[in-house]
Amino acid sequence: MRKFASMLAVVATSSTLVMPVAHAEGYFESRIDNARNGFQTRRWVDRNADSFNTELTAATCINNPHGSPGKVEFTLRRHESWRPDPHLGTRVLNRCYGGWDRGGWGRQAAGTYYAQLGTFGWNRLTVNWVKVVW
Repeated sequence: MRKFASMLAVVATSSTLVMPVAHAEGYFESRIDNARNGFQTRRWVDRNADSFNTELTAATCINNPHGSPGKVEFTLRRHESWRPDPHLGTRVLNRCYGGWDRGGWGRQAAGTYYAQLGTFGWNRLTVNWVKVVW
């Protein structure tokens, strides 16, 4: 009986160590083609049902005209129907040229959000992979 109890304790302890990690409330993956300064991603609704931070990952950025200097910024905004959408911070993701970069805004209150692209006025930016997690 003593051996059975100790085995049960080992099984119970090991099963708590491999419990699945909490998942983000939502995410989407997309691509941005030849976007100008001010481009807005699709909107998403964060119900604040978890403790995940809001993050945006961008990979393989390309400028048009090709080879021109780069600038990739994303500003998180919360949609407000009765006033201008508040600016919740800007993240610079210039490492997405030739690789990937990620920006985070921490945990956000419940609401509808989108990210707004910032780049040089003369540039058209392509981001081959964008992932937003909230």
